[in-house]
Amino acid sequence: MAKAKNDLTLDFLSLCDYAVISRENKLSILGIFDQIFVNSLPSQHPKMFLVGILKGEPASTHMLQLLLKDPLKKDVLPNQELKVTLGANGNSNFIAELNNLPIKLTGQYTIELTADKKPLAKKEFNVFRTANTPTKEGGEKLTN
Repeated sequence: MAKAKNDLTLDFLSLCDYAVISRENKLSILGIFDQIFVNSLPSQHPKMFLVGILKGEPASTHMLQLLLKDPLKKDVLPNQELKVTLGANGNSNFIAELNNLPIKLTGQYTIELTADKKPLAKKEFNVFRTANTPTKEGGEKLTN
């Protein structure tokens, strides 16, 4: 199936503790995760980044919309928009920084990403409530 002109595809999408794009447009990612542990509810996650790698028509510009839904499918944040212009090679990295994310419920949260009002991707992460620091088998501390 041929790709329509200006169609955008996503090569990579992840949540992480920190991300940065260098002057050379290199994406660096630290602390990839898909689960968050909280001691009590309601809570907040202080900072996380949603990062992705896009491909499409070289030098094209697109509007990305980011929706975050809680386990009851209610919006957690107002609609976030991000303008992305692809490079001459048709690639672009993007970073969305999410600060003080309100967490009212445990369960599966869903990030919905659209491009130019068309669905592009979904990313899910889970929130767990724990009274103690979670551990792996053998007693080693488990982190996000």
